[in-house]
Amino acid sequence: MYGLNTIPPSRFSDHNANGLWEYSPFLCGSGLMEGLELSYRLSMMLWEQMPEPILLIHLHHAAVEKGYLTRPIGLYQSIEDLMKESFFVKGQPPTSNFGEALLAKIGETGSRSQAQRRSLRQKMGSPSNLHQVLDLSQNTFYKKPSSLALYRKADWNADAVPDNDITPGSFLFLQRIGRTKKIIDPETKKVRLEETPLIRNARAAGMDDKMLMEMVDLKAKATQAEPTLPQSVLDAMTPEGFKTMSTPEGGFQTFPSGTPSSIARPAAKSDNEFYGKDLLDLIKMDVANDVQGIMPLSSLNYLSVTVWFIIMFNKIEERLREARDPVYIEAFERPGPWERVKRVGLGMLALRPEHDKSLRLIAEVLESGRCGFMDYIYWEDLDTEPKLRQQQRSASGYEGGNECTVM
Repeated sequence: MYGLNTIPPSRFSDHNANGLWEYSPFLCGSGLMEGLELSYRLSMMLWEQMPEPILLIHLHHAAVEKGYLTRPIGLYQSIEDLMKESFFVKGQPPTSNFGEALLAKIGETGSRSQAQRRSLRQKMGSPSNLHQVLDLSQNTFYKKPSSLALYRKADWNADAVPDNDITPGSFLFLQRIGRTKKIIDPETKKVRLEETPLIRNARAAGMDDKMLMEMVDLKAKATQAEPTLPQSVLDAMTPEGFKTMSTPEGGFQTFPSGTPSSIARPAAKSDNEFYGKDLLDLIKMDVANDVQGIMPLSSLNYLSVTVWFIIMFNKIEERLREARDPVYIEAFERPGPWERVKRVGLGMLALRPEHDKSLRLIAEVLESGRCGFMDYIYWEDLDTEPKLRQQQRSASGYEGGNECTVM
């Protein structure tokens, strides 16, 4: 790295003022991590101010549902799958009435939403850093935080992440769902899960109650199956005057006899929780999935995608103009409600049932520009089968290699 020659040279290297950066995976990884997070935040703030992203996703979805596209286009479908709640009411893509679905989503920008955002800004006060300036909670549509943003905001304390912000299917979700209580439905008399933000978001993501119940049961069985040493064995191995107890992390702690129970930890895990390094390993996997895995919000070059969206909408306009399509004429050439939002008008009109011919023309344009999600990521490939690397415990008691997760 070069360009920081105005600061005192690093004592880490005598041949380069930025030598520490060259030798430190941690610093390079931290810088890359912040860059990815800020890029995502800035892109979502940009998308909030332009109509093309939500219009193209809805037009593509309708064209696929009606069979005008024989198969989904990778870029649009992947973005839809990653951010359903940003494009559709309650994250539920419609199977009919596509124009009404778009109108319902746009209608969420009403006075109530604006009042909520004003109240939120007043509570936050003046921003003190760039992350607060680009706070996505102020948005109406694109509020979903990346895992990088989620954990950084929580200061890498997984317990501080609110249930409502956890992505269904993430490793933290699988850990947190184990806390969900089972209750008896007073009407059906059947066992069901307590209604929580975590459960509601999971349902919105397409998980049914049976699947969620199986996850809770599986989490409980996995916890119960973890081997623990009987306390009698630990007592036999411990010198007189002391007491050894298992820790939730899977290790052991020895205390003087008579140590208060508030200090000594229990002999075995008493709930469906992960602690210490186990919990950090889960966070590590969520970060890896966010950067280069199966939920790659932070891997996409949103600036390039934005440019492509604008190019595609220009092509759609050109195609409809050449065909003298009634949707184009209504939105662009006639006076009326669309004069100041012509592209919104084009999208809304094209989704109406009586304008199927217009949607077919739009589908032809989308097909001519078919592209995949992988064409717009920062990396050469994604790791779609992430594996948690088990490291041997070193003599110092430190587990884990020296590689940086983000790098």
